[in-house]
Amino acid sequence: MPSLMPLLGLLSPSIHVTNNVLVLSSDIFEEPRARFLYYARRICIISSIESLSFHRSSLYCGNTGRRLGRIISVGDPDGEHGSPLRDLVNTLGSAAPSLQRLALSGNMHPLAVLSVSELQDLRAFQFINRSVVDIGTWFPPVLQSCAALEMLQDLALTVQETRNRDAPTFSGFRRLRSLLAQGRITVISRFCETILSTQLLSVTAFVSRPDSWREYRAYFETLSARFGRSLRAVHISGTWVGDVSSRTRPLEMIRPLMGLHELEEVCVISGTGIGLSLTNSDVLELAKCWPSLTEFKLLYQAIPATLPASSLVAFAQHCPHLHTLWLASIDLKNLGRECSDAYPASHHGLRSIWLVGHIPSDGREKLAQLIDHIFPSVNSAPMKLDWHPSSDEAGWCDICTFTYLLPPSHNWVVRKFVTHALYLS
Repeated sequence: MPSLMPLLGLLSPSIHVTNNVLVLSSDIFEEPRARFLYYARRICIISSIESLSFHRSSLYCGNTGRRLGRIISVGDPDGEHGSPLRDLVNTLGSAAPSLQRLALSGNMHPLAVLSVSELQDLRAFQFINRSVVDIGTWFPPVLQSCAALEMLQDLALTVQETRNRDAPTFSGFRRLRSLLAQGRITVISRFCETILSTQLLSVTAFVSRPDSWREYRAYFETLSARFGRSLRAVHISGTWVGDVSSRTRPLEMIRPLMGLHELEEVCVISGTGIGLSLTNSDVLELAKCWPSLTEFKLLYQAIPATLPASSLVAFAQHCPHLHTLWLASIDLKNLGRECSDAYPASHHGLRSIWLVGHIPSDGREKLAQLIDHIFPSVNSAPMKLDWHPSSDEAGWCDICTFTYLLPPSHNWVVRKFVTHALYLS
């Protein structure tokens, strides 16, 4: 029962256990129910994959094995040191010396992959460990093995804290071009300091535990200081600790990135992180600092959301290559003052947009016309989005219904835009 509580806790904050029986003190609302079903489906997919056993006899040691390009495994369900997975990795050096891509994920002990350093032709390595066992002591040797891969360009791994203060320091990854890291943001930040590459283009982080928003800023400072000349894409998904009394100003959190004027993708997605609303001057500053921006996502819980929808004009004026825009902070409750005629018609090529919040019925047509005026090239093809903690499917259906009820003389532009391309969560 205790192992299920993190998942069941998504249903309602008032859930509790009495005599090993789950008790809900109130109804389950649609949003937490959708969140629960999303994670439940993911767990079912993972748990249904049969564990794979590897043996030396399963590898082709002849010419076929030497041409082997990629092996994907679920990993060791028991996490034992002397595992078939470890035998597999040890055998790959002779069975597939030209292996260039290796992806390992599952419940694994780090000792199973220490010999990966023998695969000197490896260009891409993924080591996503889902083990719940504390294996931080063994993690530094894993990093050392990865750092010994001279040809490595793409790395994805789960980083873990180590309590061993005497662990040897190291550096490497001189040719790394993309990094995907999962773990605490403070640990990811320290790991980035070991990377010596001068050609790192993309960094993606999945933050597994909430940290202070100041740790997010420190992480961005590390990226800026070490990879400022080469970095083109920064993605982070996670949340930060805070409440209404300690709201952060998102612009201050991401400010270290604003000095990297060559960035093309900036994505900061937080489901529950609380922050102040952006302002007109904030949006203008963001748009001006990244003239090559193609993708911008900044999602969090803005309390209150006071940014005028007309502020989106700044992206149309200063980010000519922008094709994807997801933004929180837009004030969707007071749209009566917004007027598209106040701005010149735009020819911007933005393809998709997603605004966070619920729109009242009396402002839907006006917002649709305003954004269609600013971004006339939005793609009308349907786009599927993964479930997001602040999505509101019922509100979205209301918007689509409303546009179809408009008189034909008014809704031809609005219908083309709203029914497929404007995402209001």
